[in-house]
Amino acid sequence: MIGKILGGRYELLEKIGQGGMAVVYRAKCLLLNRTVAVKILRDDLDSSDEFIKRFNIEAQSAASLTSPNIVSIYDVGIDGDTNFIVMEYVEGQTLKEYIKYNSPIDWQKAVKIAMKISNALSEAHKKHIIHRDIKPQNIIITEDGDIKVTDFGIARVSSGATISADEDVIGSVHYISPEQARGGYVDERSDIYSLGVVMYEMLTGKVPFNGDTPVSVAIKQIEQDPVPPCEVIEDIPENVSSIVLKAMSKEINNRYSTVSELSQDLNSVLADPASVIIEPKTNQDYLDEITKKIPALKLEHDIVEAGNESASKKTGKKISSSDKKTVVSAVATSLIIVLLLSLFAANIIFPEFKPFAFLSSFSNQEVEVPDLLNLSVDEAEQRIKDTDFSIVVKESKKSTDAEPGTIIEQYPKGGRIVKGAQSIDVTIAKGAESITLKDYSNKEVNIAEIELKALGINVIIERTTSETIAKDYVVSQYPSEGHAVKEGTSVTLYVSDGMEDVPVTVPKLLGMTRAEAKRRIEQENLVMGDFERKASSEPKDTVIEQSIAGGETVEAKTVINLVVSNGEGNSGNDSGATSNNSSTVSDKPTSQNKEKTLYITLPDDKDKINVKITSNGSVVYEGTHNPKKNSVFEKKVYGTGTVAFEIYLDGVKVASQNVNFGN
Repeated sequence: MIGKILGGRYELLEKIGQGGMAVVYRAKCLLLNRTVAVKILRDDLDSSDEFIKRFNIEAQSAASLTSPNIVSIYDVGIDGDTNFIVMEYVEGQTLKEYIKYNSPIDWQKAVKIAMKISNALSEAHKKHIIHRDIKPQNIIITEDGDIKVTDFGIARVSSGATISADEDVIGSVHYISPEQARGGYVDERSDIYSLGVVMYEMLTGKVPFNGDTPVSVAIKQIEQDPVPPCEVIEDIPENVSSIVLKAMSKEINNRYSTVSELSQDLNSVLADPASVIIEPKTNQDYLDEITKKIPALKLEHDIVEAGNESASKKTGKKISSSDKKTVVSAVATSLIIVLLLSLFAANIIFPEFKPFAFLSSFSNQEVEVPDLLNLSVDEAEQRIKDTDFSIVVKESKKSTDAEPGTIIEQYPKGGRIVKGAQSIDVTIAKGAESITLKDYSNKEVNIAEIELKALGINVIIERTTSETIAKDYVVSQYPSEGHAVKEGTSVTLYVSDGMEDVPVTVPKLLGMTRAEAKRRIEQENLVMGDFERKASSEPKDTVIEQSIAGGETVEAKTVINLVVSNGEGNSGNDSGATSNNSSTVSDKPTSQNKEKTLYITLPDDKDKINVKITSNGSVVYEGTHNPKKNSVFEKKVYGTGTVAFEIYLDGVKVASQNVNFGN
C-alpha cells in the first residue's frame, strides 16, 4: 500500500500501526500539503455493507467532536474496495507504552491524565457518543505532554461487528465493563468503568484483572472485586483509590453518573487528597442487594456435631438415635439452603445460566419483558397496566427515523425473560431541531459535507466553474448562511471545478495568523506549504516570514511556506547573532549600500535545482541552476548593518547566514 494515493489525494507514506479493525498509515494530503493519519479498514470488515454504512455514520458523527483532547477526524472515503478514514496526525506515544516504561505513575500525574481523558469523554457524551473501547492503546501522549483520545466512532461501531480474537481484542477485554462482558445495555457509564481501569493501571502498573484467556478475564470483570490500588502501592492516597473503585463499581448505578462528577472528585482530590470521602460499593454489596436474605432457622433441638461426645458428658445424657436424625436433618437442610442461595446468586449474575429449572420457585417468577419500541409513553403505559412493570423515561435523543415522542430504546429489551417484574428504562425520540446554517463558502467540500451530515443535514453537490475559488472548494450554498433549517433538510453546495491556472499575485501575509494566512493562500489558488516556528516578539502563530514575498507574481498552485512566531520573544536568528535594528537589504547597489557575496554550495546529484534567498520574509533572489556545471553559486547582495539571509534549495531551508554590511 505504500505509495498508493487514496481518493486522488492521500499518499500513503509508511505503516505506523495496526489494530483489531484497521491498519494505520502516515500519509500526505496532496491538496493541503499536510501530514495526516489514514486508517484503512480490515478486508474482512470491508465486505460487510451494514458495517460500512454504520462506520460512515459513526465517523461523520465523531467528526463533529471538537476538543483539544480528541484526535480530529478530517475525512471519510472509499477508493475502489478500500474504505478509509483520515484523521489528525499526532506524534507521540500511546499511554500503554508510557505506562510500560514509567509505571507506576505518580498519583498526581495519573490524576491529571485522567482529567484530560475525562474532558474528551465529556465532550463526546454531551453529543450521546459512547466510545466503548477506552484503553491506554487508544490514548496518545504527544511530544508536548498533551493527551489525545482517538478512535471515537470507530470503537463505537465495532460493537456490532464480528471481530476475531487478535491481540487488539484480547487487550480490550481487560478494560471492558461488566455489562459489556455480559453483552448487556451499554451507556456513558461504561466508558467511566473503562477509565477507572485505565486509572488503576496508571497507578499500579498493572491491570486489575488478568487471566489465561479473554473469557477468564471477562468473568473476573463480572465477578471479582479489584484489590484497592492503595493496597498495591502504599503511596497512593486512600481517597484516590476510592475514586478508582467507585468508577469501577460492578453495578452500573453505583458508579459516577457522569464524567463531570468524576472530574469534580479528581479535581478536588488533586487539590487536597483528604477532601473527598467516598465509600465505593463492592461486588458483595451488589450481590447482597439483589439476593434475598433468608433468616437463620431456629431448630427445636440443639444441633450437636456428629461424634461429639463432650455434649453427652456435660449433660450426662446419651444422645438418642432420634436426636442424631434431627441433627443430620438440620445439617442437610442448612447445606441445601446454602447451595440454593449460591445457585440463585449465580443465576442473577449470569442470566443465561439456569442450573435447575426448579430454581425459579425460590425467586420471583420468570416473566417476559414487553416490547415498547415505537410506542408513545402513554401507549406503553397502557400496554403494561396489567403487569407489575413500570416505565422510567431515561433521556431523549434526536432521531430522524422515528416519530417524536415515541420510544426508540428500552432496557431490558422486549422479549427478554427476567426474574420478576421490574422497571423498564426507555429513551424517547426527540423531534428535529432548528439549525442555523454557517457560511461554507471557501471551505473544502469534504469538510463541509462531514460537518453538515453530522448535524443531520442531507448534502447535494453541484459542480460549477469559478474564476476565483480553487477546485473542490465551496463557491456558494443554498440555503445561504443564517437560514434556519430542520434536521433531514437538504442543503446544496456549489463546488468549484477549478479555475484556470493564470498567474497569481502572492498576497502579503505578514502579521496575519496562520489560519488567516492559510485561508488567504487557498483563496488565491495557491497551496499552503510547511510552516516552522521561530522566536519572535510577535503574538504566537503570527506570520513573520513567507517563502515568497507579497506582491510577487507566480504560477497557480505555487507552494507558500510560512514562518510563524512561537510567542516567546526574539531570541535571535538561527546562527545566534542579532540583527541591527537599522539594517536594510536591497537588490540594487546605491551610494549607501555595501556589497557582499553569498557563496552557496549546490548538491551535484541533480541536473536542476531551485535556489531561493530570502530576508525578513522577502525574496531576495530565486532561480534555477545546474550544479553539474557549477557546484558553487555566487550571489551579490546589498545592504547596511547586519542582515540575516535564509537559503532554500528546492523549497527546503538548508541554511541561515548573517552578513555584516557595516553602517
